[in-house]
Amino acid sequence: VPPQISPPITLKAKNSMRGHQGEVRTIRFSQNGMTFVTAAADPTVRLWKTEGLSFQFSYQNHKKVAYTAIFTADQKTIITGDEELVRFWDVEKGGPIGEGKDRGTYFDLYSSPDEKTLVAANGYS
Repeated sequence: VPPQISPPITLKAKNSMRGHQGEVRTIRFSQNGMTFVTAAADPTVRLWKTEGLSFQFSYQNHKKVAYTAIFTADQKTIITGDEELVRFWDVEKGGPIGEGKDRGTYFDLYSSPDEKTLVAANGYS
């Protein structure tokens, strides 16, 4: 018996945000849902408060397109991937705290729940 497929859902925009000057590539919520991060082609990563959609920080050390951004499980660090490196950002202070050693284009990132493993979708090899 084939699985039942629900009809498509209809989505309506409730609010919109302004801030990026280029197309947004990623939107990821923090684990507690209080904040979310966006990565864009402009090439910035921005941290937002969910309630009221208010802007908090802009992480601007990316030289090219920022493709992806994720929170660590403790929500203290944002990890981003761009056309050059994986970068690490302090959520509270809004500043850079390090970068990966391997060069490449990073399209997506995932951190294991125990934060011992970071998996990266690296392109153009």
